[in-house]
Amino acid sequence: MANPLVFTLIVTHNGGAWLDRCLGSLAKSSLSMQVVVVDNGSQDGTVELLKQNYKWVHLIESKENMGFGRGNNLALRYALEQGASHVFLLNQDAWVAENTLADLVQIADAMPKNQPAVVSPLHLNGANTAFDTLFLHYLVPPHQPDFVSDLYLNQFKKQYEVPFINAAAWLIARETIEKIGGFNPVFPHYGEDVNWVNRLKKQGGKVFVAPSAIIWHDREDRPAPPPNFAKEVRKTVIDRLIRLSNPNQSFVKKIAIFLLHTFGACVAFLAQAKFRKAANRAFVLLTCLYNLPTIQYYRQLSSQSPTDFLTDKHLFTPRSIRFLLS
Repeated sequence: MANPLVFTLIVTHNGGAWLDRCLGSLAKSSLSMQVVVVDNGSQDGTVELLKQNYKWVHLIESKENMGFGRGNNLALRYALEQGASHVFLLNQDAWVAENTLADLVQIADAMPKNQPAVVSPLHLNGANTAFDTLFLHYLVPPHQPDFVSDLYLNQFKKQYEVPFINAAAWLIARETIEKIGGFNPVFPHYGEDVNWVNRLKKQGGKVFVAPSAIIWHDREDRPAPPPNFAKEVRKTVIDRLIRLSNPNQSFVKKIAIFLLHTFGACVAFLAQAKFRKAANRAFVLLTCLYNLPTIQYYRQLSSQSPTDFLTDKHLFTPRSIRFLLS
């Protein structure tokens, strides 16, 4: 595409510490773009910094923390309304190299017209000393058979297909968004990118990494939060919801595996006197069983093309999983 209209979309929540690196890198990009920031009720002065120092950014303010998916849906709606040819989703704690956007757009535009796809750059850590640990997981066997050898031999391909890359830096063509839709709003802040990729694959889409493009993702040294039973259960429930709502796998088979695995884990933890973990699995089992109709509902939506997730139309259903949204 001769003159792509690229919109970079960033969802912030108390992200003031990274604004200069994140937005400063975009200002130096070799490819011109529009930047949209959706702020999720920051309390650290992020909005004030944006208004004072980054007047060229289109700011959308939310008084509540809507989470990553719903925040990006707001930005996606705006970008599509403005005629975006591509959108680039970027985490608030990440920043780009000068050529990153240009290389990603070039690779995306070289894809077959009927090929829905996500193209991601390489993710380095914030200190620029190594690959981002979680990112590297998808570039080694069995997920990607060629990248490590090509890295050693210094003979990179233009892109490598991988099963998944987190949504810290996704370049997506407009046609793909129109085919797949936005993020499922039932996932507040965890799992929304996995669900989106599952829906992408349902429509024959693929995920690629472009080694010529780089971002730095500053998430290595944050202190782990203290143990919290409610959050542990919530994360486990969302993980099971991701698996059960995957439209690429048999629902009956996934339910059978879920029941056997979760009940078995509960019994095993009880036998080992690990009562906290046993209670976790018991709560997960009851929550998912109670909400099976809702899980089926979201599974059916995930099979559609496109899904109507850019709005909050499907956020609250008659038997919604309110535990996930609290």
